Amino acid sequence: MEIQTFLKRVRFEFYLYSVVALVTSLVVTGVLYSYHADLIEQQNSLQQVNQLLTKQMESVVVISDIAEGAEEINNKGALAKLQKRMHAELNSLKNEHALFTSAVQRIENKKIGEEIVGLLRDENLEEKIEIFLKRYQKMEALELENVKEFQVGLSTISNMAYRELFKAFTKASDFARLGQSTYQDRIKNIGNYLILFIVFVIVMFWGLLFHPIYKKLIIQYEKKNQALVNAQIATRAKNDFLANINHEIRTPMTTILGYVELLSVEGLLGADEQSRAYQTINTNANHLLKLIDEILDLSKLEIGEFNVNTEKVDPKKVLSDLYNIMRFKTDKKNIDLKFNFKTPIPDKVLSDSKRIKQALFNVLNNAVKFTVEGGVEMDIYFDKDQCTLTFIIKDSGLGINDKAKSEIFKIFSQENTNYNRNYSGTGLGLALTKKILNELGGDIKLDYSEKNKGSVFSLWFKVKDLETFNSLDTEVNVEDHKKLVGKRLLVVDDAVENSRIFQKYLLGAGSEVDVANSGHEALEMVGNNTYDLVLLDIQMPELDGYQVLRRLREDTMFEQPVIALTAHAMEEQKRENLKFGFDGHISKPISSQSLIQSVSSYF
Repeated sequence: MEIQTFLKRVRFEFYLYSVVALVTSLVVTGVLYSYHADLIEQQNSLQQVNQLLTKQMESVVVISDIAEGAEEINNKGALAKLQKRMHAELNSLKNEHALFTSAVQRIENKKIGEEIVGLLRDENLEEKIEIFLKRYQKMEALELENVKEFQVGLSTISNMAYRELFKAFTKASDFARLGQSTYQDRIKNIGNYLILFIVFVIVMFWGLLFHPIYKKLIIQYEKKNQALVNAQIATRAKNDFLANINHEIRTPMTTILGYVELLSVEGLLGADEQSRAYQTINTNANHLLKLIDEILDLSKLEIGEFNVNTEKVDPKKVLSDLYNIMRFKTDKKNIDLKFNFKTPIPDKVLSDSKRIKQALFNVLNNAVKFTVEGGVEMDIYFDKDQCTLTFIIKDSGLGINDKAKSEIFKIFSQENTNYNRNYSGTGLGLALTKKILNELGGDIKLDYSEKNKGSVFSLWFKVKDLETFNSLDTEVNVEDHKKLVGKRLLVVDDAVENSRIFQKYLLGAGSEVDVANSGHEALEMVGNNTYDLVLLDIQMPELDGYQVLRRLREDTMFEQPVIALTAHAMEEQKRENLKFGFDGHISKPISSQSLIQSVSSYF
């Protein structure tokens, strides 16, 4: 989905920038074309002006030559022909000058036209031409007999043509040629402009389109590559974690199964050995239960269903219990254990004793586990103003290397999986502790660690309102257990041994308890007997717990409480069961005390 979105965005940007580039190209090309056409028009106008100026200059030269030729003529016939030619050339000059004036007025570049007109005005061209024509008209009125006077007049006209007209026309022609040259240079520059524009378009396409797309593709590739690397790392970490979990499960299971097999052979173990065997089985079973609880707690935290119970807690009692547990471990390793109260702590706080003990145990257990000699200390502080309990845990153990320091609070991460094979544990402890403390409004950090010199961890969490202790009472009323006396209960579980254990627990509380090991058997027994409550397993062959509940309500019209007794411990599963119609939810495994307390709450 992410790739599709990325490709759509890239495609949109490509089309957008392509349209922008196309429109820009058309606009610039249109401007350059218009500019080029204007230059060509201006150049053509100047060329026409220059040609007309040249023709006028040629007429002046011809008139001058005719006038000079008159000096060598002695007869009237030849002079009449010459006069006729002169007249024709003068008319031609007059017409060409009129065309020239009209052409100058048509020049679109008014500045150039005005400069040419101004230049000719400065030379008094119009006046000189008028004078030139008037003088010739006077000569035309002379009789041809007066040849000498006629020749003198033509000589004057010739001199005037060279001296006055030719000079003015020459200046105007030079100016027109200079203008033509300027426009030619500009036309040539249009090519340079086009080259620069092409370069601009290429740069624009690269800067606005190809480079960003290329950059995005590279970034996307790097992200995907990093995600692949992270996935590989996560896969390796999970594989290591599963291998470690496998080790953690199989080790106590081997012990449990081994002792169970030994206990099944009568007379193989003495009384003392049997007692130790039962104790060992119980210890390893509790270890497995703790392992399962850790995994479930982590799953709840990951999906946001981790619950913190607010209850009245005696911190000193919690720490005393924790000290006794850890003291048993440190005595076995012959290392010291000290709890140092650096400030007074309250007798009661509002928090979750189970989570407090779980978080502290995880860190202390690690400290003891990885300490070979020396000891473990925990300094305890209470900040009354902030209502914060802080614990500094120090050990003289193996320490943590620099690379692992940033990883130890991550899920599935351990410093060295192969190395840690020498030590029990799932690698979830610190990650779970961090998440628990975050839920309690606190955190944990590694303050110091050096290889073979030990580590220092600090952890803290908030406690709640200390003024409401009297309004809370979470103590279990022992009298509630008496509620089960005389109650008739049905335990439905396809696991025969589980159903027998639960039956024994409840019989010990004074209840009458029947057992059914399938859904069909349960429906038959409810149809033939009267029960005050049914404990119903969910996952069973043929008819599961949901099907049995539906038929209990619809077919047998059973209205008493039906409690889900299942190995599903996730909060989501509990909600689903209640939503389906169960009156309550009890998670396996469960101790006799907890089962009796839970069941008695329905009476």
